[in-house]
Amino acid sequence: MRGASSSPGETSGIPARDPAGRRTGEPAPALTYAWRAHRQWSLVASHARRSLERWRTTYLGLLLVGSVLAALAAHPGGLAGPAVGPLASTAAVALALATFVQARFLAAPATRERSRSRAAAEGLKGLVYQYLAGVAPYDAPDRAAVLDAKVGELETQVEDLAHLVVGVDPDDRDLPAVTGVADYRRERAEGQRAWHVQAAREHLQRAKAWRTAEILSAAAATVVAALGGVNKSHDLSVWVTVATTFAAAFAAQAAAGQHDRVADSCARTAHDLGTLLRRFDPTTATSATSAGFVADVEGVLAAQNRTWLSLFQSSRGLEQPGSP
Repeated sequence: MRGASSSPGETSGIPARDPAGRRTGEPAPALTYAWRAHRQWSLVASHARRSLERWRTTYLGLLLVGSVLAALAAHPGGLAGPAVGPLASTAAVALALATFVQARFLAAPATRERSRSRAAAEGLKGLVYQYLAGVAPYDAPDRAAVLDAKVGELETQVEDLAHLVVGVDPDDRDLPAVTGVADYRRERAEGQRAWHVQAAREHLQRAKAWRTAEILSAAAATVVAALGGVNKSHDLSVWVTVATTFAAAFAAQAAAGQHDRVADSCARTAHDLGTLLRRFDPTTATSATSAGFVADVEGVLAAQNRTWLSLFQSSRGLEQPGSP
């Protein structure tokens, strides 16, 4: 076990706070360990997300530049003859690098690691919030041991990824300011509802941007093809291919991000959390209804986590959100 007992002078294992919200007691070792593990997995997942985004941008840039340079090399027009060779070589290198980046850094295993790391981080955070809320099964003297056991179960599910957190120092983010179910309602339920509302909006905007880029590229291909049909003196077919490549690349980026599906999932999660919040009043709640509220909130968030995990584990190639 990683330390299930409470600190000296502490009976609940939940750090008390003064009226200003400052911690006045030390948390149980099991709670400290769970929060530390959450922060480690969260940092790993955030680093993986940023890395994937950088490699996607790199892949897209190499693909688009390579396509344009290849078209210029095939139909140089007014370009000097000596420039054609370097253009063709540069295009070949860019397209080869794009293929390498996609295979090495954007393949399914990389996105699965990212999604599983985020799932571990979110699972640990949920356990911490439930413990701090002080509801069943964390309302008994053995609450720290219960938390320690559940943390162990979760870590077993990602033990094949344990190498990712070796050497990762958690940041100094403090434990959530939660000492009961009223705090839990505000910090966890309301906070997650607001986060998912914002996430849904952002992913809808991203989906719209990629669709617009795809439509404009496809329209450009149609216009160029039409011009080529009218003006027989210029072979514009290669530029039709370039515009079509652009459209396909933008469509692939949109599919990789799964923005529409993520937005839909986030919107449903926000709606479900809103329903639970409307139906729960901490000032009149009993121990049983409080425990039920916390369980329902965590159930909604766990379902969202599973949906998000299945989206990115089932997709291929360029893949891939996570709350902070």
